[in-house]
Amino acid sequence: MASLGYGSASYLYPEFRDDVGQALRSYFQSGSVTEGDKAFDVSGNTYRVEADVAPFFEYRLFLQTGGFLSGVAMRPASGGKLVNWPDQHYENAVAKNQATQRAFKGCVRILKTARNRMIAEGYQSAAQVPSFLVECMTYNAPNTAFNHGTWTEDVRACLVSMFNQTGTQGDAAAMTEVSGLKALFGTHQKWDRERANAFIVDCWNYLGFE
Repeated sequence: MASLGYGSASYLYPEFRDDVGQALRSYFQSGSVTEGDKAFDVSGNTYRVEADVAPFFEYRLFLQTGGFLSGVAMRPASGGKLVNWPDQHYENAVAKNQATQRAFKGCVRILKTARNRMIAEGYQSAAQVPSFLVECMTYNAPNTAFNHGTWTEDVRACLVSMFNQTGTQGDAAAMTEVSGLKALFGTHQKWDRERANAFIVDCWNYLGFE
């Protein structure tokens, strides 16, 4: 296991990253592997698709009550630290979907599809909002925003909730990623509340709501 550099570990993250790169270059042709800020790009050819290989390792959040939560982390070449919580994300998404009779994932798919079409049609606001953020904002909509009888009503209610939460009078600071362990907005994120709100407004109009 690699270490971020804390404690007495003798195998640190930079060494782990270098070893991943060397292993990839050894397995594939050297010219097929390009190192980026966060991941290694393995180019495609006639028998394999292009792929990104990101060197993550286990990250533990120790609790005052004892025990720990397990996530994953990396250090980009440009500096800083990225921590994600895939297990908690999955568990919370499943629970939300069950609590809304599968309407949560349905609304996420609809809004992601709308975002993709908006990008294709030149909406800058959609291009500035990752699909991950769309899922997280939908997750933060209360369960009462779902199960109105039609997808149109559910999506409309979700957008209303998302707009109110990300507006100047909203409580965007209380919104979290689906994992529930990271604030959805803040200096640690590559997006901000204002851009999210602009996308929601454009998406509302794009879908023809009044």
